[in-house]
Amino acid sequence: MAQQLDREIEKAHAALLDDPSIAPALKKQLSSMEGPIKGTGEQLLAQSLSDAAMRETLNGTLDVYPTVPVSVGESWTKGRLINYGELPRAASETWKLKTRRDGVAIAEMTGTISSNRSAPTASGAVGTIETSVSGRKNGTFEIDESTGWIIGTTVNLDLDVQQEMTGMMSLSLTQTVQGTVTMKTWVD
Repeated sequence: MAQQLDREIEKAHAALLDDPSIAPALKKQLSSMEGPIKGTGEQLLAQSLSDAAMRETLNGTLDVYPTVPVSVGESWTKGRLINYGELPRAASETWKLKTRRDGVAIAEMTGTISSNRSAPTASGAVGTIETSVSGRKNGTFEIDESTGWIIGTTVNLDLDVQQEMTGMMSLSLTQTVQGTVTMKTWVD
């Protein structure tokens, strides 16, 4: 998988070098990056699939429950720092138990996502990347009351991401990410 990602990165790099609209000075900078780019895919995968990354992902996914029992209509808050990967961030959520029926609790969540300033700056062979994140999320979760399993969820996400790369070349990127994630689980 890492080798395939490396091939894709090298292919994109080669396409940039062949692009006639790229200024010669920028092409010179890009061609000097060829050596450091090799192996980037393996580094990215190793980082995103590391024990720490997987632990933080699972903790964030499963950390939805209140610390004390709540009744319908009551709310609780959760927050976490995510320190791994290219997008270190902080999440803050307010949860509300909306209903309980047929052994299923329905909880609604609204939250914010912001930059995690305590996370180290991402750096690699080609330079450093400073990331700024801001956004909102909301959703509904269906939780099986007998097992605690999340059996269904829909989460809407709206993020603005700004990245500044410095090092072998300077690059500024701004991205807007909007999406909806829907999940249903079942046991056969």
